[in-house]
Amino acid sequence: MYIVKWLMGHPIAAILALGVIAILLAMGSGEKNNVLIEKQADSASNSLQKPLVAITSNEKTAKNNSSNTDENTNNKEVVTAALEISDAKVSNKGKVGPFKTPVPGDSQRADVSKTSAAEISDLEQLDSDGMLQMAREAYWNNGLDEAAQIYLQLIKKEPKVIEHKGELGNVYWRQGYPKKAAELYSEIAIPLIEAGSSDRVVNMIGFIELFYPDRVSVIVDRLERIKIKNK
Repeated sequence: MYIVKWLMGHPIAAILALGVIAILLAMGSGEKNNVLIEKQADSASNSLQKPLVAITSNEKTAKNNSSNTDENTNNKEVVTAALEISDAKVSNKGKVGPFKTPVPGDSQRADVSKTSAAEISDLEQLDSDGMLQMAREAYWNNGLDEAAQIYLQLIKKEPKVIEHKGELGNVYWRQGYPKKAAELYSEIAIPLIEAGSSDRVVNMIGFIELFYPDRVSVIVDRLERIKIKNK
């Protein structure tokens, strides 16, 4: 109270005191505003960082999806390449498959004009030579379904005859089942080598390798051994 009375008696000092008080209040208010601004800046910075994290996560997802797409594309390319090679062989060599199915001569031609899939079960009454000739005739006349069924019966009847599996492989090859064909070719490769027909195996190696590269390494090894042995 004494200070107030004194200031009232000294107006100049009172004006100076009020000025100092105003300056102090302004400084205090400025510090509060600075703290508020800093908090708002920190909040804005955090909000900006979150989208960056999301973008980074999306980029990783995109890369993973891209990697999966590339892998699927590579798998499709392998299968497509195999089919293209198969189609090329059909177009370039007519109806001759990698194993080569003999063309029946006029004296050996079987009458398959009246043969249907339902009647093939009756062929078991024929001997193996008759069934084989009928299967080949069906193959060359584009009766691939009938030929496949006859060859399957022949394989069941004579499982150790190489020609039956090889010629059935040709049927699958022309039907558009290259992997099934390659499997049969790989099964008869070693028996053919042991039978002295290595040259026939060489013609099939490239096709087998498209689907069974592990089997090709074994086949090539056997070919090399036979080659060394025959020197």
